[in-house]
Amino acid sequence: MQNYRFKLEKYHGPSSKHTCPGCGCKRRFVRYIDTEERIKFPYYVGKCDRINNCGYHYPPKQYFKEHPNEQHDCNDNVRLNVNGRHRSRPLPSFVSLDIMKKSMCNYEDNNFVIFLHSLFDDATVNRILQRYHIGTSRKWKGATVFWQVDTGGRVHHGKVMVYDATTGHRSSNCFSTAECILHLPDFNLQQCFFGEHLLRDANKPVALVESEKSAIIASEIMPQFHWLASGGSSGCLNSRMHILSGRNVVMFPDLKCLEKWRTQAVKMKLAGTKVEVSDYLENHASSEELSMGLDIADFIINEIRERQILNKK
Repeated sequence: MQNYRFKLEKYHGPSSKHTCPGCGCKRRFVRYIDTEERIKFPYYVGKCDRINNCGYHYPPKQYFKEHPNEQHDCNDNVRLNVNGRHRSRPLPSFVSLDIMKKSMCNYEDNNFVIFLHSLFDDATVNRILQRYHIGTSRKWKGATVFWQVDTGGRVHHGKVMVYDATTGHRSSNCFSTAECILHLPDFNLQQCFFGEHLLRDANKPVALVESEKSAIIASEIMPQFHWLASGGSSGCLNSRMHILSGRNVVMFPDLKCLEKWRTQAVKMKLAGTKVEVSDYLENHASSEELSMGLDIADFIINEIRERQILNKK
């Protein structure tokens, strides 16, 4: 019989079971443990015993897949160094602040910035560029850099992409990172939220979206929030969840991602975040919009375009 290192915790009475992150039922959730006591998994790594009614199961294998910096091998064993000792998680690397600042220019050659000028006046666009530290790259003609900066002013990452200057649609053929373009040696990437530096101001609640474009555009329409982007439907939600602990958060998932973000919201609530998931897009989208998987920025852009047409009449 194979002896697995990571196992579900043994039953020692009702107190050994916890609240399920999936269905919210108390004393139905069993957590995974490390029999070698080297790793302490987050509260959401486990299995609900309501197999038919809930079915929530978040195994260690999935946790390691979503957290590649946690060293492991395909047999769910933590890698050891040559001396047989546990290898600690490496510290994150950062991009020089000077590099980020030097990129914040040449906006006349930046397709995304040109697109922003078609939506907002010059003063508004300039305010946006400074708020989110948007840069320009020479990697491709018209390329944009979306810098990820934490509350300490440290630059974690730079996503380099190209947008159409007229439609604002992203090119699927052009994607790179500042670290790759700069050939930074032994760079240990640990991403943070896009816009995370805005959390230095604790007065505003947080609005969370998937894409940088959505956060940027929505920030001018609904300035009562700090708009952050996770960088995808999962992105850095798990690894940076602790940053939002104790805050009021509203999540605005892209169409077709509502249920996935509701699951994330349960985890965030257990971590001490006051969070709600907006279903506004799902309730107001047409069948065509739903099939396209639009996001909140698409709806805002459509409204702005309709106003511009009416103003010209």
